[in-house]
Amino acid sequence: MQFRILGPVEAVVDGQAVELGAPQLRALLARLLLTPNTVVPADVLLDALWGDSDDANVRNLRVYVSRLRKALDGTPTLRTQAPGYVLDVSPDQVDAHRFEQLVSEGRRLLGAGEAAEAGDALREALALWRGPALADQRDRAFALPDAVRLDEARLDALEERIEADLACGGHAALVAELRGLVGAHPMRERLWRQRMLAEYRSGQAAEALRTFQELRRLMVDELGLDPSAEVCRLERAVLDQDPALDLAASPRSPALVSPALATSDADAVRVLLVDDHPMWRAAVRNAVERDPSMRVVAEAEDGEAAVTAASEASPDVVLMDLHLPRLTGAEATAQIVAASPTTRVLMLSASGEEADVLDAVKAGAVGYLLKSGDGAEIVDAIGRVSRGEPVFTPSLAGVVLDRLRSDEDCATGRVNLSVGQRELLRMLAGGATVDEAATALALAEVDVRADLTTIVERLQAAGRDGPVTRRLQTVLFVDVVDSTAHLAGSGDRAWRAILTEFHAVMDRAAAAVGGRVIKHNGDGALLTFEQPRAAIDCAKALVDAVVELSIEIRAGLHMGECEVADDDVYGMAVHIAARIVDEAAPNEVLVSQTMCDLVMGSDLRFEDRGVRVLKGVPGEWRLYAASV
Repeated sequence: MQFRILGPVEAVVDGQAVELGAPQLRALLARLLLTPNTVVPADVLLDALWGDSDDANVRNLRVYVSRLRKALDGTPTLRTQAPGYVLDVSPDQVDAHRFEQLVSEGRRLLGAGEAAEAGDALREALALWRGPALADQRDRAFALPDAVRLDEARLDALEERIEADLACGGHAALVAELRGLVGAHPMRERLWRQRMLAEYRSGQAAEALRTFQELRRLMVDELGLDPSAEVCRLERAVLDQDPALDLAASPRSPALVSPALATSDADAVRVLLVDDHPMWRAAVRNAVERDPSMRVVAEAEDGEAAVTAASEASPDVVLMDLHLPRLTGAEATAQIVAASPTTRVLMLSASGEEADVLDAVKAGAVGYLLKSGDGAEIVDAIGRVSRGEPVFTPSLAGVVLDRLRSDEDCATGRVNLSVGQRELLRMLAGGATVDEAATALALAEVDVRADLTTIVERLQAAGRDGPVTRRLQTVLFVDVVDSTAHLAGSGDRAWRAILTEFHAVMDRAAAAVGGRVIKHNGDGALLTFEQPRAAIDCAKALVDAVVELSIEIRAGLHMGECEVADDDVYGMAVHIAARIVDEAAPNEVLVSQTMCDLVMGSDLRFEDRGVRVLKGVPGEWRLYAASV
């Protein structure tokens, strides 16, 4: 039997997770695993599970210990030993211990100059992670210190792996990864140093110096400090083109490392491949998984299978063929995006002249590529789409322009593009890049990309039934914490009853403040409000109300201009709110800076949760927790 705490807590036999049932049983196992082979007093366990040692909980603890023994089936042994219980387990049975052993070995090899072997060991260590440490226990006080310690150890190991890759000549492949990592972890100076070195060795000395200036501004603004002497020395070495920065001879390049290991990080872009030609899927998979920042999580060969795979695998990006059996690419796209607003669909086909391309964009796709493009072009497009950028090829821009000249949507105002936006489309249709278009139009690149996002959103709005208007909306996403564990503990029928009552509570809370429930999506929901204060009040009321259902929720809110239809709402504001809720802790109402600014001066109180990078959303976002 193996035990996993580098992610949700699991006990595994022959690759299959043991059914542990109730959340309290999982918490009991987690607490025992944190100090294996050591007596854990009953009082400590009572405090960890309930925060109370009354007689009822003492009896409950005995019941849960008995149930855990039965689930473990005697291997390992869970013994009663005064003043509590002890779990006899070999260190090699716990993934956290194996992780620490592999990291220690990787550091030893790196210190001995065996960088390639060190990289292998560190990749194997990082591959053990399935999400944040103790992911389903972090709301419990006993678990948080160890979870934070392990998460920090993971980042340390990631930095060591990058060090090994730099020593092996992998600087070119590391540049994009490091740019993402410093955005996600801006206060880890070692990542900034590694980024500067990777850029310099890749022939981007100017970028390395800009990176230094970016770090300096960040540290002065956030801490009032200058970068360390070590970083300043690196800047001087870059300016001097110091030969000491050049790569020493290396016996092996990290490009030879197994792609499965290279793409194991939880932050990798999750990609679903959809095409009815297996050979094309294999070729694209090979290209995608050469990039350490991406991972193919599923494949599908027809439209219906694509919808199912997207629901089960939760990809960030779907690479979708335009013409598929059963459901077309456009039909499958519409269903996928309706079920998960944060999923981005990138459409491909063998021909760029097909009118169906625009229909796919209207269905929810955020870009289009020709299949004749090489693997590097596809990987670059996936990366841009995952960051929230639309992908417009010349053929797509041309198709959009042609349709706008004849489409009745234009006449009715549903695709109401400005003169500048139409000129942008004409330039892209003529083969100009986004950078070239920005220069010609005397606009910042970020403004051009914003125009492309607006064009896509308005095209998508035109593809929906019923009247569509654009107006400011406060968007609230709510979901249930640890719903899988609740389902396992209560069973299908009881859990459905809980969700039904949860939805009813949500409907009442929204109606009380003039809100609108747009859709219930399993254990979550999307709501909109005209006023930001009403949305925050509703979210806070929901956190209090669901206590009676013995569940916890989290909420994410943002306000922005949306496309509002009779039965749905669309746009970047929806996407941002959906990503904010992913960052929220149990029973936390997390809001954007925009929301705080809009209710400034009210009696509401907020706690700064720092700057976050929201997956698939450009830029950095400062988030705040509303006091509940």
